[in-house]
Amino acid sequence: MNPSVFNLVDLVLQSTESRNPQTVIASLKLTTVLLGKNHGYALGALVKVTSIHHREPHRTVGALNAELETYLNLAVSLAGENGVDQAYESHLKDKLTMLESHPCSLKTLALPTTSLQSPNYLDAEGQREVGPHSLIPEDPLFKSLTDILLRFLTNDVETNLALTEAIITLGTCSELRLEGWLAINPTDYQFLEADPEPAEFANDSLRDMHRAARHPYWTSSAAPQLLACLQQLQAQVDALRSDIQDWDEHVGSRQDAFRFHEEVHDAMKSSTPQPKPPRPSTENPVGAWTPQVPKHMKDVSTTPSRTGTPRGRKEALDMGHTPASSPAPSRLGGQTLVGSPSRGLSPLPAPQASKRQTTLFTDIDANLASVRHSDFLKRRIRFRRLAGTQTVEVMLSKFQPPPLEEGEDIVTEVDDVREASLLHIITNVVVLQEFVLELVALMQVRASLFNEVRHA
Repeated sequence: MNPSVFNLVDLVLQSTESRNPQTVIASLKLTTVLLGKNHGYALGALVKVTSIHHREPHRTVGALNAELETYLNLAVSLAGENGVDQAYESHLKDKLTMLESHPCSLKTLALPTTSLQSPNYLDAEGQREVGPHSLIPEDPLFKSLTDILLRFLTNDVETNLALTEAIITLGTCSELRLEGWLAINPTDYQFLEADPEPAEFANDSLRDMHRAARHPYWTSSAAPQLLACLQQLQAQVDALRSDIQDWDEHVGSRQDAFRFHEEVHDAMKSSTPQPKPPRPSTENPVGAWTPQVPKHMKDVSTTPSRTGTPRGRKEALDMGHTPASSPAPSRLGGQTLVGSPSRGLSPLPAPQASKRQTTLFTDIDANLASVRHSDFLKRRIRFRRLAGTQTVEVMLSKFQPPPLEEGEDIVTEVDDVREASLLHIITNVVVLQEFVLELVALMQVRASLFNEVRHA
């Protein structure tokens, strides 16, 4: 490509199609930064959108409940119900923080009197004015994201974490409508004829409330793009479940290992003495005036962080190894589990406590090493994406390619065939369930925070 016409958008889109995991991860992280910190500039260039002129919500509360139920059922079908409630509760708090700290949310959530107290309080430095908009179906960036999502089970784990963070960051803009890519378009609502509404209502408001509370259904062709991709991944998991003995038990064991290690990690973190930060001065120079900026605006990081300990998070996996050296980096593997915490985190000497922690983590790592070296979990499974299609097939043990008919020419376009170990795939299934729960939490918090659905 001619460098004179090559810009940052071209770099991002070309990098997401790379076969090198490190290139894809860097592109996804750059996308997250642009969407989170320079959202106004990303619109129209990195993200193709169309402006809309209505602010009143068209989605109904009944449709929201039906959508949440669909996504929750999908999450449970992927990896079971074990630990779903606790993870979902943490995701709700996480998404509330992300939505409140997004630049586009400042004016949406501002009180009417805020501008009188501080005229420049809501003006984010370097931010363009963003109005209501929707994502066009042909958006190249979203198409690249869904292409990577279709290969979720064979992707590098760090690639999947960067992918889910980019999608979640895209959905945190208060001015972006979810219809068409995450939520159902209201024009596609269908209702069962067997559930007629009462003939009489006390007033029209009650009739409107009844209609808004109905649960619609939709055809497969009307499903939003992200839901359609997730349903394809669900079909891949169902195929693996039907072919691999004790699939659910292996997934449950992987979840328990993640949860156990998180509990140990959090217990060590809480027991480690932390140096007290210097006390900031509360005195201001004479004649100076400092606006009262909320703490979440001061402490916002470079990218909206997904905090804490829920499974599947970036902090919940060991990123000490690069994708090239470890196809499935995991917080459960690697040498980072062995040994005591670094001196920087523990300024006070405690040799006996350190020895106990070393023994504990040595035992954990030994047990997990036996799992990683299991011949059964080392089994390689291949996935084939037919050339020119959006369908990914699982090439199971009973798979046999169809023979060519006499005189039939071999197709010149090569299918995309990738493979991964069973342990790697199971780890990605656990991460995928967490991502679906994040989407459900995002939709629920947005609906209540931004009044995105109508109740009448």
